[in-house]
Amino acid sequence: MMVTSGVSKPVLALFPGQGSQIVGMSRKVAENSPHASEVFDAASNVLGIDARALCWRTPIETLTLTENAQPAITIASLASWAATRGDLADAPTTAAGHSVGAIAAAVAAGCLSLSSAFELAAARGQLMADVPGRGSMLAVAVGAVDSVDEQEQRAQSLANRFALDVGAVNGPTQIVLSGEHDAVVAASEELGGKAKQLAVSHAFHSRMMVPAEERWQALIERIEIGDPEAGSYHGCITGARAQSAVSVRQDLASSLTMPVLWSRVMTATKDLPEVRVFGPGKAIARLAKPYSKRRTIVEQETGR
Repeated sequence: MMVTSGVSKPVLALFPGQGSQIVGMSRKVAENSPHASEVFDAASNVLGIDARALCWRTPIETLTLTENAQPAITIASLASWAATRGDLADAPTTAAGHSVGAIAAAVAAGCLSLSSAFELAAARGQLMADVPGRGSMLAVAVGAVDSVDEQEQRAQSLANRFALDVGAVNGPTQIVLSGEHDAVVAASEELGGKAKQLAVSHAFHSRMMVPAEERWQALIERIEIGDPEAGSYHGCITGARAQSAVSVRQDLASSLTMPVLWSRVMTATKDLPEVRVFGPGKAIARLAKPYSKRRTIVEQETGR
C-alpha cells in the first residue's frame, strides 16, 4: 500500500535483512518517485554498478548470493524510504533494521550518508560471502514465554545442545540457530517439524563469521557516523536505543558474529502507534505482528 499523506504521530520505521530479496524490488517506487529514483542513481555511482539491473533484472539465484543480496536490499530499502521521507518529516521516527537492515536504519536516523551506507552494505556482503567453511542457519518454532530474558535463555540452551550459536531471537515464538552445516542438519533432524533450514550460504551471526570481523570493524571505524536524533536509532544487536554515534558504531560493528535481538527491539518499541516497513519487507512485517496490538503496520509498496 502506498501512503501519500503526511503523519505526525510517532512512527517505527523497519528495514529488512537478508532473505527478503525479490526480483524487481522497489521498481514501482522508483518509477513513481524521483526521490527513490535518485537513490538508485546514487548507488550506481558509488558502487560502479547498474543498481536497477541488480535489484530488478538479476535472476533470483544470483540475487540471493550474499555479496549481491546485502547491497541490493539496502538500495531497495532506502529507495522505499526516500519515497515517503517527506510524509515523515513531522513525525518522531525510530528506525531499526534486522541484520544488514541496520545500515539502512542508520541512514533513516541521520547517522549515515547514502554513499557510506552503500559502501558498507557492499563490503559487508562480500566479507561475509568470503568467509571459509560451510555454515547454515535454522529457524526454530518455540512456545511463547513470559519475558524476553527467558526467550534468550531458552535460545542459548538450545544452541548449546546442538553445538551451535544463537543467530537471532526474532519474536515470542521464533529463534534462529547458526553454525556448522552438519550440526544444523543434525539439529533439524532431531527437532523435526519445529525447525526449518534457511536458504543461506553461510552461518551469519555466529562464530564462523570471526574471520571477517577484524576487517569489518576496521571499515566501521573509518566511516563517518553521526549522532542519532533522540531515540531515533534502535540497535538490533545491542537491543537498545542508541544515545550517540558511539552506540550506533558499536551496534554495526558487532553485527557479524553476535545475534540479532529482534524481540528486544520490538518489545522496546511496542508503544509506537504506527509501524512502517520499507524495502522488500513482508518477512519483517510478519515479525512485527505479534507486537502490533492497537497499532497500524504499513508496508511501503515495493513490487515489480
